[in-house]
Amino acid sequence: MSVFRLLFLLFLCVGNALHAEPVALKNGLGQGMMFQFRGNCYVLFPSHVHQDGPVLNLFTGAPQKAGIATIYFRRPEPDFALGLVRGSATERCGVPFSELPKDVSRPLGSARRATLERVNPQGGVDKLAMRIDRTAWGTAGGKSTGGHYQYLFASIDEDAGETREVFQGTSGAFLYVDDVPVAMVVTAPDAKSVRALRIEELTGPLAVWLTSGSFGALQDAAAQLQEPAEGMAYKVTEWAGELVDETVPPTALASGQPFRVSPSSKGVSIVLELSEEAPVAVREISISGPQDRTKFATPRAIEIEVDRSRPGRGSFTTFASHEMVPGEDLTIPVNNFVRRVQINVNSSWAPGQPIEISGIRVIPSE
Repeated sequence: MSVFRLLFLLFLCVGNALHAEPVALKNGLGQGMMFQFRGNCYVLFPSHVHQDGPVLNLFTGAPQKAGIATIYFRRPEPDFALGLVRGSATERCGVPFSELPKDVSRPLGSARRATLERVNPQGGVDKLAMRIDRTAWGTAGGKSTGGHYQYLFASIDEDAGETREVFQGTSGAFLYVDDVPVAMVVTAPDAKSVRALRIEELTGPLAVWLTSGSFGALQDAAAQLQEPAEGMAYKVTEWAGELVDETVPPTALASGQPFRVSPSSKGVSIVLELSEEAPVAVREISISGPQDRTKFATPRAIEIEVDRSRPGRGSFTTFASHEMVPGEDLTIPVNNFVRRVQINVNSSWAPGQPIEISGIRVIPSE
C-alpha cells in the first residue's frame, strides 16, 4: 500500500473520530451537540429548548448512552445555551472545542448542499439531505433585514431524493457541509425548511466564556447536593421520564427533593452513581414512595440494574425485580460491590397520577 493511501486512510479515521456527537434532549424534544474542553464534556443547544429548570436529560444515538446536563451559560438572544454533561454520554464526547470551526465563510462560499444531522426518538441518527437557500444577517426573531446575527436558511433537498421532513424537536440539530458543522437549527418555518444560527455566533462567545474563569455564572444544582441523613452520598447522572416540575431536578433527590414524573411518561428510570472510580460495597437500597398518596402515585413494579465495572466500560445487568407496597418503603438487599445503580419504574399503583419517589437511601456494607 502506498504512503499516500496510508495517509489518506489515517486522515479519514481521524476525521471520523473527531466528528461532533449529536444528542437528543428532554426525551427527544430538542437536539444538541457535545464537545469537550479541558477534560469536561459540554452540550450546546438552543436556549428556548429548555428555559425552566437547571438541568435536562439527553441521550446519544445507538449504541445509546444517556446523561444529565447542568446549564452554566445561556444567551436567550441569539438563542443558545451550554450545559456540563455527566453520565455515560460523556464516553461519546470526542471532539475538542478547539476543533469546532471559528469561521465557515470558506466552506459556505461554494456550497449548495448540506446535511442535517439529528438523533431521532428511537435513538437512530438521521442525516437529511438539505439545499442551502441563502445566508443572511437577521435578528433572533427571524427577520433578515440588517439584523445582528448570521443565519443559514436551508430546505429539504427533494432534487437529491430526500423525502423526510423536519419533525418537531429538530431545534438544536446541526447542519454540516462535508464534515464541518456550519450552523445550528433554531427554528423550522415549516416541515421542509430550517433557519439555523451560523456557528461563528456560537463559538465566538463560548471561547470568551470558557476561558474567562466565570464557570459558576449560573447555579449548579448538582453541586448543592448534601449528604443524605442516612446512607452513602450519590449523584444522579441519568434519568428518563417527563418531570412534573423542571425547577425541581432529579439531581436534588439525595438532599431531600422528590423525583416526580408525569403519568404520560414512557419509561421511567433514574441512575445513581455511587463512585467515579471503582465499585463500592453496598448492603441494601431503600426506596420511599410519595408523602401524599392523594396527589402522587406509588411506584409498583420496580426493576434494579447494577453496574459493577470501572468507568469507561460501564454496562448494566438486571439484579432484582420487586413490587412496592403503598405506604411502605421498599428495601432491596444488594450485598455486593457496585458503582452505579439504575432504578426502573415499570408501573404504578395509580396510572392516572404523577409518580413520586420521595427518597432513595443507599446503605453501605459495614
